[in-house]
Amino acid sequence: MKIKILSAWSLPGGSTIANINLCNLFNASGYDCTFYGPHEWQEHHCKGASLEDVKIESGDVIISHFLEMGERPKTAHKVVLSCHETNVFPIKGKKKFWDNIHFVSESQKEWQGVDGVVIPNVISPLENNGGRKGYAGVIGSIDPHKQTHLSIKRALLAGYKKVLVHGLITDQRYYIKHIKPLEKNKKVVLAESYYITGEERGNGVYTKEEQKCFDPEVHGFYKDKLIESFQFKKKNYFKGVSGRVDVGEKDFNWQLDLHGNTDEDHLTFSNVFINNNYPRFIKEIVPFLSNRKVIFVVNEAADVSGLPFDVEKTFRIGSNCMIKNFDMVETICEYIKKNNIKDHIILCSAASLSNYIIHKAYETCDENTYMDIGSSLSPYMNLEGWKYSRGYLQHHWLGMANQYGTKVDIW
Repeated sequence: MKIKILSAWSLPGGSTIANINLCNLFNASGYDCTFYGPHEWQEHHCKGASLEDVKIESGDVIISHFLEMGERPKTAHKVVLSCHETNVFPIKGKKKFWDNIHFVSESQKEWQGVDGVVIPNVISPLENNGGRKGYAGVIGSIDPHKQTHLSIKRALLAGYKKVLVHGLITDQRYYIKHIKPLEKNKKVVLAESYYITGEERGNGVYTKEEQKCFDPEVHGFYKDKLIESFQFKKKNYFKGVSGRVDVGEKDFNWQLDLHGNTDEDHLTFSNVFINNNYPRFIKEIVPFLSNRKVIFVVNEAADVSGLPFDVEKTFRIGSNCMIKNFDMVETICEYIKKNNIKDHIILCSAASLSNYIIHKAYETCDENTYMDIGSSLSPYMNLEGWKYSRGYLQHHWLGMANQYGTKVDIW
């Protein structure tokens, strides 16, 4: 017997989280369960697959959510309509394709006015991190059904000094009409565009692995080292620059002037592995790493066991690594020389520290391949920061429409 959860919605949201938790609970209890949806997001959180690929076989138990199947699948052993909604999915009047109905609450069952069994959702484990006094959170998809603007107004009336709104915008008209005007009040912020780092506040959410600080007046030494790594020239040493579409014509040309008018054949885009190229990076570069010896310079919070390739050795760095972990440059170069490291791929996910490392390590030994991969592998490593600050990753992994997911650079 296989359990197959079929849903017409698998992007971030309460029902998706509930179905992910249910799927994981079934599998942990020894039942083979797969969550099928039209988006990819659930596939990274449970045993999931595309709704297009579902095949209903003899003996299957089908849990259908937010989906009108029309006819009951004849081969299925049992079909359960799992209803998490009220007015956005009224059951009365729908052609019956189910054997039983599951509701998540008594009030919801009462609203629907049809018989069924109430079983509350499997709740995600939560930890109290202490929070911040005077901060309120409004959680859920941003749409008229959830009436997000009313919750925001209640929080403001209650006297909270900051209201952070967490949720996917699923109705752009509603957002523009009801939420965007509230954002003019500086107390109301979409959490996906806000960060708190110690006592520093600004746009973006920056978790521990994302935190960094650079002051050109204080950190002049590190600025000079960055310029040095950019201007270094050697066969097969390639450097990426920001594209015109990102920085404009003036700053694009400033980069070329800073680099000098020689060795232009070794210039490329800093976005070469990301944005519109990211799907190719995942499909072509990542599988290639499975056949190579890999060393990884990566944040101390990263769990490399989730990577789809083996890592021979890691060098761990912390927050603001470009300043605090500069000594790692010498450590890695010494390791390469002492252990005669050759024919390895050395991945660097260490902010601007990656530039220092690749420069000096390639100068030390050019018989390895050194790659600055930025945050491109963060979704594999149980890191959270990318969900708030990397548009191309949100576009690819979370199914969130974002301009960076399709952005193309022009030389």
